[in-house]
Amino acid sequence: MQLCSGIVLGVLLIPTSTIAASTNTVSTGTTTYNISHSDTSSGDFIKEKIQNLLNSLPSEPVSVSPFHLKIKKKLLLGFIMTHRDIDAWFGNGQVTGLNSIKVQKCRNTVVDGEHNVVSCSLNLDNVTETYEAAVTGFSIFGGMRNEIISISFRGTSYELKIRYDKSYTHGRVITFVLERFRTVVFAPDFGFNSERKFRFENRIALEAINSVVDMISNKIVFDLNRMLKDTAVKR
Repeated sequence: MQLCSGIVLGVLLIPTSTIAASTNTVSTGTTTYNISHSDTSSGDFIKEKIQNLLNSLPSEPVSVSPFHLKIKKKLLLGFIMTHRDIDAWFGNGQVTGLNSIKVQKCRNTVVDGEHNVVSCSLNLDNVTETYEAAVTGFSIFGGMRNEIISISFRGTSYELKIRYDKSYTHGRVITFVLERFRTVVFAPDFGFNSERKFRFENRIALEAINSVVDMISNKIVFDLNRMLKDTAVKR
């Protein structure tokens, strides 16, 4: 079992067509949607909208893309092979519990330059990702093991930025950030040493985090813009 903590940023909507590059950034789009801006004197408005969107996430298991990871062997004294490369193929992946994600609390909106910034905490404690894995590299003599590996989430937080004009009447979502993930990887003991075990399970956790980030952000950002626009039209 590996507890993994890390930061993954999902920058979805930005003012220009340039996506900021970073090893910790997952960028999945550059389309800007114009939205009308409602009262954001507190986080309650955004909290309600986000929770409504989270409630519409699937209640049934959702399939995720397969992936492969490879961890190169390290030779003793530069030439003696004491273990093999780790090669692992992950398929039939599923995420469950997406519609159980809850907004726990939101801080009051603060002004940061030209942005209103709302920060909220999300509870992901019932979200689990599971894969069927075929793993090699645990024995100097070769061989493959087929195992079930699962990843449980232990909470995260997000930050939403809205750009507005001086009249506070129009704006658009600039960034949607998911960060401070905590995950627990449940995997059988393959006999890897502590360093290889950590790298193996950390890579699995990062793949799981990226897939869940995509599922949440792809749903929330477009629909949040639409909901905010509809709300303003009705005012």
